Amino acid sequence: MNEQALHSGTITSRYLTRQAQLATALYTHHLDALALNPGPSLTYLTGLRFHLMERPTVGLFTPHNPVILILAELEAGQAAALPYPVQAFP
Repeated sequence: MNEQALHSGTITSRYLTRQAQLATALYTHHLDALALNPGPSLTYLTGLRFHLMERPTVGLFTPHNPVILILAELEAGQAAALPYPVQAFP
């Protein structure tokens, strides 16, 4: 395995671990979902960097599903490039 693939796998694992920890917390506290708009928390959980703007971007996290992103079509390329499963709705 080359160094770039190893680094990419480590980063992917980091975000998947964070998302799994959030899913466990949501389940434990009987919460159906968490919605996040652009900011440090969304970046921490996904690695995506968006700015608050007139085009809405929302990340939805649930205990049992991949990340759901509602975003402008202009931003859909970022979601498609993620190395883990997401459902994107441009």
